[in-house]
Amino acid sequence: MLISESDRLETRCFELEIISTAYHDLRVEHAALKEKHKKSTLTEILVTVAVSVGSVGLALGLRLLNVDGAHETGYALMIGASVLIVAAIAAKAWK
Repeated sequence: MLISESDRLETRCFELEIISTAYHDLRVEHAALKEKHKKSTLTEILVTVAVSVGSVGLALGLRLLNVDGAHETGYALMIGASVLIVAAIAAKAWK
C-alpha cells in the first residue's frame, strides 16, 4: 500500500514539475509581449503626433506662400513638415 502511494506521489510530483516549468516559460513570454506592446503603443502615439504636426505644418506653409515676403518661410515649413510626415510613415511601416 505504501509503495503504491509512493508511486502515485512521484507521478504527481513529476506532473507538477512539468506544469511549473511551463508556467515559468509562459510568464517570461508574457513579460516580453507586454514590453513589446508598451513600445508599440509609444510608437503609435509618436507617429500620430508627427503626422498631426506635419499636417499642420503643411497647411501653414501653404498659407505662408500667399503672404508677401514669407515665401521662403513657407517653402521651408512645407519641406520640414513633409520630412516629418514621411518619417512618421516610414516609422509606422518599419515597425
